[in-house]
Amino acid sequence: MAPLLKLFLFSFIWFGVQGLPTATVPWHQNLGNQDSFGPFMTIGLGYSYYVAMGTTMKKYRYLAWAVCFLGVAGTIMSFARGAMIGLCVVFAALAARAPRKLAFLGYGALLAVTGLIVIMVMFPNGEFWDEMATITEEGNTSGTGQHRWVMWQAAWELFLTYPLLGVGPGNFGPNAAEYFAERGVTNMGGGFNTPGMMYGISVHNDYVQVMVEQGLVGLFALAAVFIYFFGKVRSLRTEAVQEAWASQPGAFIDSNMLALGLEAAMFGFMVSSVFYPQLFINYWMWSIMMLALVATTISRKTVVILASTRNSASSRWPK
Repeated sequence: MAPLLKLFLFSFIWFGVQGLPTATVPWHQNLGNQDSFGPFMTIGLGYSYYVAMGTTMKKYRYLAWAVCFLGVAGTIMSFARGAMIGLCVVFAALAARAPRKLAFLGYGALLAVTGLIVIMVMFPNGEFWDEMATITEEGNTSGTGQHRWVMWQAAWELFLTYPLLGVGPGNFGPNAAEYFAERGVTNMGGGFNTPGMMYGISVHNDYVQVMVEQGLVGLFALAAVFIYFFGKVRSLRTEAVQEAWASQPGAFIDSNMLALGLEAAMFGFMVSSVFYPQLFINYWMWSIMMLALVATTISRKTVVILASTRNSASSRWPK
């Protein structure tokens, strides 16, 4: 388990250091896009914070803190508004769940100062704040806000036509182009001068994408995956599991902090998926799920072995 957790931490260092100068990893098929790099660094912030708080190894504590600062800087450098919203949500989740509020206030202040320094150095003329201001200024009437709104409206209309199973995976664009062209729609707005311009387009919202392409069945399945994940991770916070992890020599991290870290990483993914297509493009959710499933499986077996060992020792003890 420890090597997997360490590799996951190192992945944020590996890609973050390469991507920080340009807010992209040029050679990577997905992280070469700022809309992927920003959310990725937000996810890294959530996970690494709890690794720093829960690891028993000093060198990994320092590395995890480095990833925290790298996550803040990388998210800001991406210039992606949705990623910044995700960063704020993850930061709020860290603050709300911090057992020591005063300690978090100090850590949070350092991260916030890091973010402000990056903004002042990289965007000295106020470009960053101008870009973030468009979140409320554009709404759904101009810019990318209108672009997304038009796609979401089109997806809703297709969903109402095929509510149960949807139009099929990856079929939103072709179906939207054909559906609206057949109904005589010419200019759909939001930059879509013809329905045909929607061909090959993703909805830029994973939940809407699942809704239109897999229907109610898909939405139910996605909700079940998230519920299953949080249920599994919650088991890592039980007293029996924490004791079992603590009993292992060379334990990398406290299981309670691991659970919080995986949850924070998933929060980052879930929020960024409202603004960017991540579920069917990037591997992040599946990596977080894999870590949770492996950790809980190992924990369950360790608890059983530990209980069996104690019962065996108790039976040999003279009464």
